[in-house]
Amino acid sequence: MEGLVIYRSLEGEIPAEVLERWKQAARTLGLQVEEKPGRKITMIRLDQEDSNLCFYLFRKGNRFQFRADYLRIDNEDFIELVDWLIHAARLNGDKFTLTKFGIQQLHYADGQPSGEGVYGPLKDTDEFTLRLLKETLAGAINLAIDLYREARLKGETRQEEKAKRRLLALAEELGRLERLLQSRTYGA
Repeated sequence: MEGLVIYRSLEGEIPAEVLERWKQAARTLGLQVEEKPGRKITMIRLDQEDSNLCFYLFRKGNRFQFRADYLRIDNEDFIELVDWLIHAARLNGDKFTLTKFGIQQLHYADGQPSGEGVYGPLKDTDEFTLRLLKETLAGAINLAIDLYREARLKGETRQEEKAKRRLLALAEELGRLERLLQSRTYGA
């Protein structure tokens, strides 16, 4: 599992044939695809068990204008489909992936990765990105709590300790990020 993924500022034009192939790929993965076309706006909703993902596309002839300022996804099939769409439609934007190894950022330009890395020093990072990281860390803490509970219920002491160490490391990182945000807010 890739973990929690946040997409930011995804945008570009999607040709109608690429959109059709994307919907077919979704159906192949076992997703239900609901499409509600309008005169200028088309809504596409993907459903899988208790998860769903919804897009609004603006029609421009035989192309669709796509813009998503913020998408938070933890469903592997949805992540795979968004990544496929980024590549096939040559979209631009950022992808933040939270894994057990940290937060990784990947920037896309015309559907191709153009810069990636794991976050290091944060002092020169803009406030929006810091707040995005804060939310991502909070999500990682929730995932770590779930892993801790699961290990504890199963009596897996080793996994429980591993999850506890991860939880403490994430909480420490969240505290550091919170102090940095406060120092910017109050000028300390």
